[in-house]
Amino acid sequence: MDFYIKSVLSSREKPSGVLSYSFSPLLRQMTHEDFGKILIPTAVKMLKRNPELVLEAIGILLKVTNLDLSKYVGDLLPVLLVQARHSEESRRKESLAVISSVALQSSDPDSISSMFQVMKSVLGGKKEVAFLLPDYLRCCFDF
Repeated sequence: MDFYIKSVLSSREKPSGVLSYSFSPLLRQMTHEDFGKILIPTAVKMLKRNPELVLEAIGILLKVTNLDLSKYVGDLLPVLLVQARHSEESRRKESLAVISSVALQSSDPDSISSMFQVMKSVLGGKKEVAFLLPDYLRCCFDF
């Protein structure tokens, strides 16, 4: 776990996707305790400090983990939404893809609903947020 944090999340250069995916076996076997106490605080800290370096790696981290991410919406969403409003289009798209991954791996309907409300207030409306939600969730909201 320490090696992953040092070589991917705390890297001084943008880690390659291959390097991030090479840790998939480790990330699939994570427990909520390790994920919540070790990886999420480091990921949030690095998203605040160097988002351009770690955004892709965090997206890969969230894609390959088998955990339900409902518990971590409150930690991740505020930092990711800052990037979703960035002036650079590539960073906006990347952050929205990460937000979509969080939504896809969240099973708690209340966290998804609150996530939608926060995104709507930050991004400026339902239609701007609608494309982020998976198809099976779009029917739950009036667009």
